Amino acid sequence: MGNLHQLKALYGKSYDSEALVTVYDIDGNPFYMIGSNGDSVSVLEGGYIITPEGTFIAIKDHQDHDAVFSYFIYRYYAGRMRFREYQSAEAAMMLNQLGFIVYFGVKMKYIPEINRMETVENYLDDDRVSKIARGYGSLSFPNDMERLTNMQRIACHLLLITNKKKNYDGEDMEYLNVVCGNIQKGLDFSKEETESILSPVVNQEVKTKKMVLY
Repeated sequence: MGNLHQLKALYGKSYDSEALVTVYDIDGNPFYMIGSNGDSVSVLEGGYIITPEGTFIAIKDHQDHDAVFSYFIYRYYAGRMRFREYQSAEAAMMLNQLGFIVYFGVKMKYIPEINRMETVENYLDDDRVSKIARGYGSLSFPNDMERLTNMQRIACHLLLITNKKKNYDGEDMEYLNVVCGNIQKGLDFSKEETESILSPVVNQEVKTKKMVLY
């Protein structure tokens, strides 16, 4: 698990040793990433990879999704492939194929535009991503929905709860228009479909490794 120096270079000023999480490669061997626990998860974060164990791997506000996604893919394949930096949508589709959930958040500098209900021209201008997000939050589920674990469902609920706020009249509102779907298939699910997808599966048999937060 000697990849701390790589993480320091990848995260720069956002590197925090207290936010290290242990994740596992294709062979089941552990390596470190920078994560978020329940108290710090937010739809206003730059983005996340959500593992089958329900672990949040964070993409920070100043980072490109491409860099973190590509590094995670490289580490996940345990050195079996040379490092390559993928475009965001391409990497997200690869991660979805592997059973990971991908969340594209929004950069803080775009919040004023969102508050004005303006279209945001940012990293989500990739055609594949825009089909289900159009510049706001985008949660892309695995291609094979049977691979979705209950821990991932819980993690998604935890993330989506942070999208709620009260207006001046005490009514419920949302920070972002978070769209749930699948990037590769160009799907976006209704709220009813999303609720059904995120309903726990009884007696689901999934081998998961416990998230370790140091």
